[in-house]
Amino acid sequence: MKKFVKKVLLTITHFSFDLGQFSLTLCRIMLMKFFRTKLPYKHNGRINLIVNGPSASSIMPLLGKKDEFISNPSIVVNFFANNPEYEILRPEYYCLADPMFFMDIPGRIDKVRKFFCNLEMKTTWPLVLLIPKCYGIDKFKLYSKIKNSNIEIIEVSTLGYEGFEKFRYRFYKLGFCAPRPYTVAIMALYSCINLGFNEIDIYGLDNNYYASLCLNQQGVVCDKIQHNGEPDEYREIRTDTGERISLYDYLLGLTYHLKNHEYTQQYAKYIGTKIFNHSPITMVDAYERKLEE
Repeated sequence: MKKFVKKVLLTITHFSFDLGQFSLTLCRIMLMKFFRTKLPYKHNGRINLIVNGPSASSIMPLLGKKDEFISNPSIVVNFFANNPEYEILRPEYYCLADPMFFMDIPGRIDKVRKFFCNLEMKTTWPLVLLIPKCYGIDKFKLYSKIKNSNIEIIEVSTLGYEGFEKFRYRFYKLGFCAPRPYTVAIMALYSCINLGFNEIDIYGLDNNYYASLCLNQQGVVCDKIQHNGEPDEYREIRTDTGERISLYDYLLGLTYHLKNHEYTQQYAKYIGTKIFNHSPITMVDAYERKLEE
């Protein structure tokens, strides 16, 4: 009898918690004026997603030569437009998620300005630029000063979902919510799924954060930044306002990051999209590996 009562109370507790979280999600959606985004284009077939892990450098010489990069559309992220391969690949989609592309972040302003100049000058073909809806197209245009008529800017919802699990992927599909974009790769994958692609091939998804962690002499958590085409850099891990982040909080954030990769994979499975990770070195185990011979 005690076991039964305990089970009933536990069920009621879980239901009440999920109901509360689900209600908060609905309130956020309504407060944000039905924060739904529906991507205007529909595709099928394969798409290449090239993110900015160091291992992406191995495919750069192949972008204008190998059939899968010539025949299939591509989506790139972050500072890819700074590379000479940008004009060789001529990607159909571009994804930005990091706050530094939407507001001044100390130490990154000049680099971001240079990137926007390259994106503006180099893009001579139709390009769809995907940005988080929370930043707004008008504000982004004002900040980036992008006026290139070849670049179409589209908003993507990045509002996280909390509540009953049975509704999670339905809300993702409707465009109300999305896996939280702890990295731009998550937002790009979610966008590719909602664009209708049947298969997504990822390159450069290293995410080897754990191996690069260290403390400097002041006790501040640092990581070794390794991005394709850029020199290694040791950077203090701080908030956007410059405050210190404890190692505990940082590792907790990495856990949430991996969890949202799991949500992305499960959403892909729900829709019927296959995701293959071609990165030779990776700390993301959510997706099926497909390594080149």
